[in-house]
Amino acid sequence: MTTYINHIKSGVKNNDNSILNQLYNDIYVDIDKIVGKYIKDKDTKSDLKQDVFLHVINKIDKCKGVTTNDLLYWVRVVVKNYIIDYLRVKNRITFIEINDNFNLQYDQFCDLKKEYDISYDEIMLIINQLPNKCGEVIKLFYFNELTHQNISKILNISEGTSKSNLHRGKRLMLKIINKNKVKYEI
Repeated sequence: MTTYINHIKSGVKNNDNSILNQLYNDIYVDIDKIVGKYIKDKDTKSDLKQDVFLHVINKIDKCKGVTTNDLLYWVRVVVKNYIIDYLRVKNRITFIEINDNFNLQYDQFCDLKKEYDISYDEIMLIINQLPNKCGEVIKLFYFNELTHQNISKILNISEGTSKSNLHRGKRLMLKIINKNKVKYEI
């Protein structure tokens, strides 16, 4: 007697379109929810959903379960890990594109720009001088508008560590600004 997952694995291996469609229909909602939780841009979200589905197909042999629920659990884990890896690479390698129309969620960076005539580019230069974890948390929190809970998952740290890295990063930014003869008070 073949199990559900063995049936899916066999169909994927044989490139059976009806099985691929069945798999897609079975896991699409979960993929959409998880990707949507971490990625807000529609185009990026659409691209990642396709990439994640292909990744799931390529890794389906590693699924050890036998039921639909086992498959869905495994898919959720694979999707979360894929998105976390994507965000880690994106936030370490690329710079966040910022222009004068960029809408920051919080006032602190806006205050720097308005009151002390510091551009977004200068803010990013300061952030890039911070230790990696502090800079990553600041970018994820302020520019990607993620919660500490999501940041902790992405960086594999606790929520408390995320909060302390954010606070430490802001303090270090102020030191850098003050070192450059810019006065700023919290």
